[in-house]
Formats: sequence, C-alpha cells, structure tokens
Amino acid sequence: MALFDFDTADSAQPQTKVHALFNRTRAFGHAKRKEWPEPAIQLQEDDKALLALVHRYRILDTKTLRQLVRVLVKGESAQETVKLTPSGTASKAAEVAFATRLRQLWRSYHLDRPPEQLYLKITGVEPHLLWALGRKGYELLAPELALAVDHYRARRMTQKNSEIKASTLAHDLGSNKARACIELATHGHALVRLIYWSTQGTKFTLIPPEHQLRLFKAASEKRLTVVPDGLYGLEHLNEPPPNRAHFYWEFDNGTTPLPRWTLKKGLGYGEYFRQGLCSRQRAFKSFTVLLVAPTPARKESMRTSIARWLQDARHAGSEYPPNLWWFTDRTQYTLDRPASVLAPIWQTASGEERHSLLE
Repeated sequence: MALFDFDTADSAQPQTKVHALFNRTRAFGHAKRKEWPEPAIQLQEDDKALLALVHRYRILDTKTLRQLVRVLVKGESAQETVKLTPSGTASKAAEVAFATRLRQLWRSYHLDRPPEQLYLKITGVEPHLLWALGRKGYELLAPELALAVDHYRARRMTQKNSEIKASTLAHDLGSNKARACIELATHGHALVRLIYWSTQGTKFTLIPPEHQLRLFKAASEKRLTVVPDGLYGLEHLNEPPPNRAHFYWEFDNGTTPLPRWTLKKGLGYGEYFRQGLCSRQRAFKSFTVLLVAPTPARKESMRTSIARWLQDARHAGSEYPPNLWWFTDRTQYTLDRPASVLAPIWQTASGEERHSLLE
C-alpha cells in the first residue's frame, strides 16, 4: 500500500465574485498614471538605495520597504521598529512623507505597481501597496549593478511586473517579509551576521531510489527537481571557524497537497543530503532546511507528514537525518519585532524541543 495518494487532494474553487470585481478595477491605477504628466524629480542618495532594495527583493510592500529603509539606509535601530508618539501611535508625518515619496517615484516610472496587487487587497491577503522596480529605476541602477543597459530590458522589467500572477505575488511577498525579518534581525547583531542570500541558481535535480518513490506511488517520476525559495548563510561571530551555517529556505502557502509537498521537500532534500550532491555543487556539505508554514495547523501537518515518511523510509532501507528539517509558522515572527525570527521558534520533525537560528 502506498504511503501517499495524490488523487485525494481537494481542488480550490475560484471566487467568482472576487474575480469579477478584480477584473473591473485592475487597470485603474495604471490608466490613471498615464493621464498624469511625468513629474520632474530630483533623486537623492536615499532614493537610489531604496530602488536597490526593491531590485534585490523584487517585490515589497510599503511597510516592509519602509522598515528596511529605516534600518539599512538611514541607520536606525532594528530593535526599535517604529518611533512612537506620546499617544502610542506611529509618527503619521513620517509615514505620509514616505508614502508620498514612493508615489513620486512611481509617477516618474522609477517604481512600478504589479496590477495583481489589487486582487490581494480585495481578498484581504495584503492591505499595503506593493512595489517593484520600474523602467527608469532599472536604467538608473544598471551601471552600478552591472546590469545590461538597453531599453528592451528596462521595458521587459515593467512587462514582468504586469504578468506576475496573484498566487506568485502572494508567495513571493510572504517569503520576502520573512527574509526582511532575518536581514533586520542580523543587521548589527553582536553574535551573528548574514553573509549572503541567494534566490538564483538554487534549483537541483536528482534521481531518488525507486523503493522510496514507491512509497509515494510516484515510481514513474524517476527524477525529482526541487526549486528552493532561497539559500542563505549565517556566520556565528563568537565561534572559531568553521562557524558558518547554511540554510535552504522554503516558504509554504498551504496550497500544495501534503503528499506532493512531502515528496518534493522531504525526499528531495533528504536525497540531496544523503547523496552528497550539495558538497559537489556548493562550498559546503552540511545544511538545514527551514520551512515556514502559513498557520500552526499546517506546520503540525507538515511535521507529522515528514515524521511519518522518515519512519517508513527507514523501514524501506533509507536513513535520513531527522533534524535536517526545521519548521515554524508565520505567527511566530513579526516585522515589528524582527529579532523574533532568531528566537527558539523552530521545531524538528522528531520532537517538541524548540531551536534557535543562533545555535
């Protein structure tokens, strides 16, 4: 009997009314921008740093972008996430000034707004405006970042922004928020330093054992291709070399059925480690897979699924390290307290003990 059966997954039904409302209003913002004259804008160094952040993250919401600018550009403390007035509310003047500057950069085509953000706002996924790099922003950054400079590539950037789907937008935005928490938490930290974060060239393909594929009723697949959401490294400053830890990053939206998810993220990473493929492709051989679930319930389902598969895999003749996968959910960290992502909020598939990224 197969451990998993892919045919039992329920398929999501489209929200007809929401789609109708979205289709009627999606082009309003872009049509309105075309009606305005292109403003003359004097760019400051902070503007260039802001555009570089948007380019590095690809998609950011207003709140996350403002927090990154405050800490990484203006040098404010990452621990004091917002400046409070005596009434206990964030400074409205600073918020309005930042929002106004973003709007000016958008009107001058240095920034862009993906049209699908409206769908996320209507469905309650993301209340803030979303920002991507615009045509003129790309042209401005190209010489400094050694990007190809031509009008085609700059306009292609805007085209990509308009083509990105709502599901991809929601996934990338959630992943970028968690990434921002890690970058903010490690910025200026006394014990740990973020040494790199890569989202390109992380895909790998492998041939898993047939007896493991039979557990998933997927013997016909032959090859597994895994596309991580990111790969980053931390350096522990208070330890002698080797003092670097490497993490594959997986941000889950809860849309992939658990059998398919376990095949890709369980067997995929397990074989990547067991076959020693990482040491052949990278400058390290040891790594941890960080998995972020949308809810505590989904996290427990993921943990249980991996634990059950590990047990059956062991009986089938393959051994994988149970501590290779660390799990948490989005309720365990927040951009208002970025250091929370370094706290003991991570659990393995093998026990209830919580772990910290500072270990």
